Amino acid sequence: EKAKHLTLLYLQGEAFDGWGAGPLGFATGLAWREQSFHDEYPDVAIDVLGPPINSPSLGIRGIATAYSGGTANLHHFSTISLLDGKYDVWEMFGELNVPIWASGDGDRSLGTNVAVRRSDYSSSGAQDSWKVGVEWQAYRDLRLRATRSRDVREASFQERFDAQTGGTLIDDPVTGLMNVNVTFRRGGNPSLRPEEADTTVFGIVYEPSYADGLRMSLDWYEIDISGAVDSITEQQIVDECGAAQDGPPEICALIIRDANNIPVRVGAPFLNLSTSYAKGIDFEV
Repeated sequence: EKAKHLTLLYLQGEAFDGWGAGPLGFATGLAWREQSFHDEYPDVAIDVLGPPINSPSLGIRGIATAYSGGTANLHHFSTISLLDGKYDVWEMFGELNVPIWASGDGDRSLGTNVAVRRSDYSSSGAQDSWKVGVEWQAYRDLRLRATRSRDVREASFQERFDAQTGGTLIDDPVTGLMNVNVTFRRGGNPSLRPEEADTTVFGIVYEPSYADGLRMSLDWYEIDISGAVDSITEQQIVDECGAAQDGPPEICALIIRDANNIPVRVGAPFLNLSTSYAKGIDFEV
């Protein structure tokens, strides 16, 4: 079961007439959004009824053998995880388009665009994103553009709330024991922060007036992502904490030990721990 509630206050228009190149356009708003997700196996009382079966005398036919013989999806110990989570976010945003210059014939122009957004998540706090762009219409057929932005991606419901449990073996660097049997909890982490990406783009757009409908663009881009959502194995977690247990506190806190200092449980949730970098050229026709 999924639910989403959204309240939005939005205003757009023209701030003033500008300096002869066109009016300054703006958009601003305030939004509140709440999302929730719930998924679970059927009530355990259903288990006592057993799997569905064909009963021609009662007019019940056509149930596949896989179901009439029993299926894990219909019972308490099922492949359907119990998932439940909710978060909300307040957002304030604004955008301003500023024409700076335009030629008398309208074939050449220079303008800029500025946008900013603040998102305040109930689970991880405030996050800012922004964009600054410049466009120069060099002449009727050729336009040059450049943008610099801070982009964010909020974690998905799966990354926040979907968790699996089970058992695995690890080698413990603290006690020196090998093949220690521990339980694990992998997956969802409600405290994940949004990923951040610093993006730079320079490009040209060519639309020849002699070929109606033809449009070509060439962009150079550079993207630097920090705090990307990723996970590491249980063995990597105990190794990262170290034999002296002096590793990062947020990593060591994922390990639970018994009175004899032997690990009994290791959490392996999604974390904001990866980085990514990419640059290249994108060509479109």
